[in-house]
Amino acid sequence: MNSLVTQVLDRLVADIEAGKNPWKKSWKGSSGMPLNGTTDRTYRGINTLILWLEADAKGFSSNRWGTFKQWGGAGRYVKKGEKGTPIVFYKVIEKGQGDDATTFPMLRVSWVFNETQLDGEAAQPQAAEPPTPEEKHIRAMAWLDGLGMKIGQGAPAYIPALDELRMPMPSEFTSLDEYWATLFHESVHWTGHKLRLNRKLVSQGAELEYAAEELVAEIGAAFLNASFGIDIEKNNAAYLRGWLSKFDNKREAIFEAAKQAGRAFEFLTVQPQAMEQAA
Repeated sequence: MNSLVTQVLDRLVADIEAGKNPWKKSWKGSSGMPLNGTTDRTYRGINTLILWLEADAKGFSSNRWGTFKQWGGAGRYVKKGEKGTPIVFYKVIEKGQGDDATTFPMLRVSWVFNETQLDGEAAQPQAAEPPTPEEKHIRAMAWLDGLGMKIGQGAPAYIPALDELRMPMPSEFTSLDEYWATLFHESVHWTGHKLRLNRKLVSQGAELEYAAEELVAEIGAAFLNASFGIDIEKNNAAYLRGWLSKFDNKREAIFEAAKQAGRAFEFLTVQPQAMEQAA
């Protein structure tokens, strides 16, 4: 892992340990997820957390980002003196030729600028009125119905042996947002089943494995909260800090958890769910 990537991850870990909570935001428009300003694609994994933290620290009002070249190609230009934000990506490197050719991923850094750092007016469309709690509930229910997961009554939990979520009734929560934030957390656990993303789901007895899965579920839930406009008082940073403290190498733990959370988010929101459910 190169030195700049290490610095980025160390900053992220330090912010979480300091109790910063970048996903406690007033969501605008249809999504609080960071988007590429020229392709409208959502940034993934650790980059989502990095861009949330930077937007929170700098007070950026837009969730749209792009490289200097991308903005220039769209006729937008970065203001003089503005500094970019480093994000990470994998570049496939090829070595050798013919039958001896091999490929391997190498972690690289790219620099992006927020739309607020550009000259001229923001190009993104005017934000729509925030959805009402009932509108968010209807949208989330439609999403949940499309997943086809089994949900039984009980304290919030995902039970791998039964491939089933347990949830109290929505009326038992202080708000619909609290209900959905909790269900999102458990639904990320659900993606780890062997029929889906096949993560290592373990009992609380295996402390590090359990801590890693809780990091995945909490970060994945933050991604879902942003996507559905769910805004709750829960301090995710304090929760993450508790699980992150279990690891000696915190930067690798948060990097891997964010990567797995990004895969879970995509599975739950993009990938078709037409699959055989476990008995």
